[in-house]
Amino acid sequence: MPSTFHLFFLKNKRNLSLILVLVCILYVSMILFAEPEKILAAFSKMSITSWLLILGCSFSNYLLRFIRWHYYLNYLGASIPCIQHYLYYMAGFALTLTPAKVGETIRSTYLAQHGIPYTQSLAMFFTERFLDVVVIALLSLLLLQFEFKNLSQNYNNFILISVLVIVSFIPLLRQTFVTQLFSSVANQIPWQRVRALLQHFTQLLTHARKLFAWQSVYTGLLLGGIAWIIQGLAFFFILTKLHLDISLQQSIGIYAISLLAGAVSFIPGGIGTTEAVMTILLTLLGADTATAIAAALISRLSTLWFAVSLGFCAATVLSFTANGKTENIGTK
Repeated sequence: MPSTFHLFFLKNKRNLSLILVLVCILYVSMILFAEPEKILAAFSKMSITSWLLILGCSFSNYLLRFIRWHYYLNYLGASIPCIQHYLYYMAGFALTLTPAKVGETIRSTYLAQHGIPYTQSLAMFFTERFLDVVVIALLSLLLLQFEFKNLSQNYNNFILISVLVIVSFIPLLRQTFVTQLFSSVANQIPWQRVRALLQHFTQLLTHARKLFAWQSVYTGLLLGGIAWIIQGLAFFFILTKLHLDISLQQSIGIYAISLLAGAVSFIPGGIGTTEAVMTILLTLLGADTATAIAAALISRLSTLWFAVSLGFCAATVLSFTANGKTENIGTK
């Protein structure tokens, strides 16, 4: 019988293949634009030890985010052996390039085999993504305000207002009237599919409301904040190895802004948008184009593509057993 991951992969195979082709074209174009010799020269400054260090930072990021995910599951009253649950979580990264990251919801399919409703696990996914956006937006705001003085005050005000709007959703999502409002609107819609979609979203918000209790929110923000700062430190290390004179605050700010741009672009994995914004901001701070592109590519290889690789490894382990259930893992 095909594994859960195999079935999910086959369903999204066409989209993934198209995205991979576009990624190859994009990366080759970036390298040719800046001259391959200069890109290779920049890459050669990264030793094996350097690669191990930045990959270690990325792994720490994933581990902290898993700890948050596992905490959410326990907070909702469910329990799964930690190692097994970790494999479920990591397997989601293998399909992170699917549109709107819908592939990451394969975790819900795995968890459903343990009797955990889809609405619960999807509420966890929604909460995780939302709090990540909050953390990254806050990092972007802080560093835009204090590091990029050449930006116009209107632009800074726009960023400030955007972040305040995002943060204001935290107390709103805790209120019952929000779900009641969505439920009321759903019942008034004549189109069955739209009405069903809104009803599912209402159920998701109902479960997510439990995770937006202050204890859960503070824990999620703390773990997410540490995780993304560690990833920002890795980016700073990359810039240091490439001999770019950019401060730690600026490095974290550039990384956060680039991720935020990739997120709001709604392009799978932020492919193209994240790299472009990262490259532009580095050049604005004095980096030559080749070094800026190399920094962006190294960062993405050690984060996005490293996560995808680990995801496929986790999915392979899960695929050895029927339907991805590994009862013996972590229980002996």
